Amino acid sequence: MTGLLLAALLELNAQPGVKLLGVCCGMNCYKTQTYVTGFNDDGTIAGEVYASTTCPCSGRGCKPYKYSSWHSITWNLDGVATETLPWDGIAPDPAFTETDAIGDTIYDVLKPTSWGLLYRGMLEKPDNGYVDTLHDKVTEEP
Repeated sequence: MTGLLLAALLELNAQPGVKLLGVCCGMNCYKTQTYVTGFNDDGTIAGEVYASTTCPCSGRGCKPYKYSSWHSITWNLDGVATETLPWDGIAPDPAFTETDAIGDTIYDVLKPTSWGLLYRGMLEKPDNGYVDTLHDKVTEEP
């Protein structure tokens, strides 16, 4: 039998609709970076989100001003952000990785974006499905 094991790789993004900064400079407003910090007792994923922007200024001797903020965030195991809270003070470790009891693995990676390279938390979910590449069907892993 010829085939491949299936797995899902999900990018863990900031929660849509949540205002992370009190200012918005430019078309894209601000950039975000997400980091995972572990699995919560209820199986959800804990992490941090960092938002930042730089506002230009005009006038002689004026320098651009950078605004930034940290927030804590929770994602479910579908990779959906479910809660954004004030920062809990946990400093993320970009080299962090953890696997839970069912094989879900979380880690941080640098990803190319329109802002340049930014950190993104990632969720890698195993799948027991098996793709039979000879017959184009999914079956349980042998």
